[in-house]
Amino acid sequence: MHLYTLIIGIVLFPQAEADQCGALRLISYHENSKAIDTMAKSCMPSQECIRGSVTFGPVKTVLMTECCSSDLCNENNAPASKAKPNGKECFSCDVPGDCSGTLNCEGDEDHCFKASVTVENNATIKGCISRSVCGNEIFPSSVAISCCEGNYCNGADGAGVSLLLLPLSDVKLLIFVLTAM
Repeated sequence: MHLYTLIIGIVLFPQAEADQCGALRLISYHENSKAIDTMAKSCMPSQECIRGSVTFGPVKTVLMTECCSSDLCNENNAPASKAKPNGKECFSCDVPGDCSGTLNCEGDEDHCFKASVTVENNATIKGCISRSVCGNEIFPSSVAISCCEGNYCNGADGAGVSLLLLPLSDVKLLIFVLTAM
């Protein structure tokens, strides 16, 4: 519920100048089960009109936006993504202290990433990410993220914290941080 409120808050109260109409769809999966599927329509800044996804461990979040520039042009909902494995492979942190797990990237996830997140606990997460998400300056100062293009370029080294060990509020914030666009 908190994630939904945060996403809607970003859409309805954007920080940058809203210069387009937009339809947004956020879908989040946990272990291949759909956990969230929410849609919103609003005015939005052009830099928030992106399509992309982030996958780390058992969590996958997909953000689809459809933007347009004429009045009331966002009458249709943004479509759902139909992602299939694309051959890209990245490391993930599946077990506490072990970031040697692997992920098969899907759809437009064309980069690997490594992120250090500082909330109450420090956590390292690794996984697959779309270039449009990686290249977008959407992450707050509590997240240091680096992206790379080759298979397994995000390295197996480094201790990670399993998302299962983070308090639920931290997991919700982490999902928000990685999807708030």
